[in-house]
Amino acid sequence: MKPGRIEAAVGSAPRTLGAPTLDAECTLLRELAQELHRTLAAYKQAKQRVAMMGAEIAEVSALSSAVGKTTAAVLVAEVGDPRDFACANAYAKAIGLNLREKSSGAHRGRLSFTKRGSSRARKYLWFAVLRWVQTDEVVKAYYKRKVARDGGRTMPALGALMRKLVKALYHVARGEPLDASKLFDVSRLQLPSARSSTQARTTEVAM
Repeated sequence: MKPGRIEAAVGSAPRTLGAPTLDAECTLLRELAQELHRTLAAYKQAKQRVAMMGAEIAEVSALSSAVGKTTAAVLVAEVGDPRDFACANAYAKAIGLNLREKSSGAHRGRLSFTKRGSSRARKYLWFAVLRWVQTDEVVKAYYKRKVARDGGRTMPALGALMRKLVKALYHVARGEPLDASKLFDVSRLQLPSARSSTQARTTEVAM
């Protein structure tokens, strides 16, 4: 725009509500709103169907207590029942979360995921880990500590948590609860609750 038109537009901004909407624009907005409403209804129906079907499948029902119904259904559909794997490492390998060392390039010697398994399963696990960091005190403390140790890089910390979660799910499928305190050395995380427990035990001993 020419300088004169820019000044005119800026000067008129406080005194105008903009140009009236055209009939074609109104039609387009109505169609977009209808499509959004239809998509939302379809999403709710699909979510209910996943929940109903998952409740009837033992392995999905077991995993849903840790990662939610949708993620549990995706993991079982894409990878299979964790109980069918010989060990937790085998389950992680099936999802492509086993580690390999890069042999060339700028990152030679650095460990990375093989990513040979289901990319959809890894995607849902990624979002599950993001929620896990926000909702679990132990996981959040581990995440912050590792990010600080890695110079502010977040990807290694999230990747490590994905491996931790997958190996935990192997046991969750067998009836064990998801307990982050069993996955990390809580004494090194300097949690307020851990310090309070230590102080309480020290007081009991002193008494």
